[in-house]
Amino acid sequence: MTAFSVTSCDSQVSIFAVADVMEKNGWTMERQMDSLHFSILPSHTPERAQQLLSALREAVTTVKANPALSRTGSAGLYGMVAKIPDKAVVNDFILEFFNELYTL
Repeated sequence: MTAFSVTSCDSQVSIFAVADVMEKNGWTMERQMDSLHFSILPSHTPERAQQLLSALREAVTTVKANPALSRTGSAGLYGMVAKIPDKAVVNDFILEFFNELYTL
């Protein structure tokens, strides 16, 4: 397995808005603090990789054409989380969330 991360260096493109568009088009996205993470498995064909890249290009184009997308959906939520000055609060929340999720 190979994992990689994608972020945006363009202030007009929220990476989380890109993820929202990708999910509306059938892709499952893993969001991190300021990026999207991908896992590439041996079962992923070169054709599927090209589909992913095309979908990413289209999503970025959509977000650039519709700046309001960065303030809605999970993009808005993650945007607010990124503005929290003390990242320990975020880490504590995530630990508590998963602790509750995986407790019998």
